[in-house]
Amino acid sequence: MSYNYNTTFRRCSDVQFTKGNKLSRRSYPDDGHESHCLRYIRSLYKMRTAKFFHRCIHDIRLLLVYRQYSHRRLLTLLLVCVLLWIFYKGVHHIFHEEALSNPKVDHWCDSEELPSYLLKQDPEEITIVTAYFNLGTYRSGSGYWDYASSHQIKQRMRPLGKIANPVVAYIEDDSVAEYFLKIRSCFPPSLTRVIKLNREDLWSFRLQSHIEVIYGQSSYPKHYPNTVSAEYTCASHAKYELLESASKENFFKTPFFAWLDINYFKNLDETSFEIFKLIPPGTFNVEMISMSQAWPHDPNIPVKEVIENNLVWVSGAMILGVQETVLNLTLNYRQTVEKLLKKELSASDEQIIYIMFSAPLRKHVKLHLKTFLCHDGQLDLFGRDARFLCLGYVCRNAWNKIHKPSL
Repeated sequence: MSYNYNTTFRRCSDVQFTKGNKLSRRSYPDDGHESHCLRYIRSLYKMRTAKFFHRCIHDIRLLLVYRQYSHRRLLTLLLVCVLLWIFYKGVHHIFHEEALSNPKVDHWCDSEELPSYLLKQDPEEITIVTAYFNLGTYRSGSGYWDYASSHQIKQRMRPLGKIANPVVAYIEDDSVAEYFLKIRSCFPPSLTRVIKLNREDLWSFRLQSHIEVIYGQSSYPKHYPNTVSAEYTCASHAKYELLESASKENFFKTPFFAWLDINYFKNLDETSFEIFKLIPPGTFNVEMISMSQAWPHDPNIPVKEVIENNLVWVSGAMILGVQETVLNLTLNYRQTVEKLLKKELSASDEQIIYIMFSAPLRKHVKLHLKTFLCHDGQLDLFGRDARFLCLGYVCRNAWNKIHKPSL
């Protein structure tokens, strides 16, 4: 189908990109031209990209066949082509992902029956507590390509649509709340509770301005995103605040509670896995908080060195406990954060937990952790995932052993 690009360009002048890269239009008498505008923009950058690549290929051909250009010119052309490709991928990402609708959701119950036994509350039922904060696109690690985006996280939350535990989800945006309910739509509505929140009402985000001042110091350690993005740090603190709230409310009257990062089971996304539940493993201790062990813990390392070296003992991606131990953890966590801020120190939750159990603070913490450690390849987890995601897969395996022993 052809388009009159002059007419489309005039219509594009009435089209704006709003926050979140979604298209919106000022009042215009003709409806439906947003798609024309988007196609126009896509076509424009694709045509210009194609012309430039054609020019690059032409110049390289002249060099190789006729030797009309120097090696320096060739290297320059190759560099420009690489940079243009990176730019092209970035623009492609914006227009084909961020500017479009939410990722597709597989409505698996159209072709797969939900077993009735999954809807019965297990004696060891776990309430899953999670949250979604839109942090935009941010640097998620020290690697050059380590970035996370809201679209990516929305994709990776989709496996929660096949986890039969009751779920409490704290979400800011109405559109994301609707998307999350769509993910969970194959389960009865009674198994999902979405709570609208405002980050400004949370203790964790009220600390943001103070943390920004700390991270703004040129001498402060820079570890992406833990000691660079105050917003990310506040989001990591919020998980303990929200876990505390959900365990106090106990919406589903369950004996166990688990914080679960909303993208925890990202490795299962776009795979054909069977519906499952999370239950406490056989070695779970009700008097302790359970977490995945990422690295060994040295309680004698000074607090500042933990932050300077970005040390991690346990993963904050999943936290499991009964109500009493959960409330004990969240209280001690909040106190530790506030003590550190008084000393002009801050970091993400994994460093806070490390510091909580270090020698200077350990005597004030009446709490014990039980750590779960997976070896590389265990439960199909490899590398970093084997260290940071162990507990959740152990809980899944505990349920499979009872209900699907052949797996």
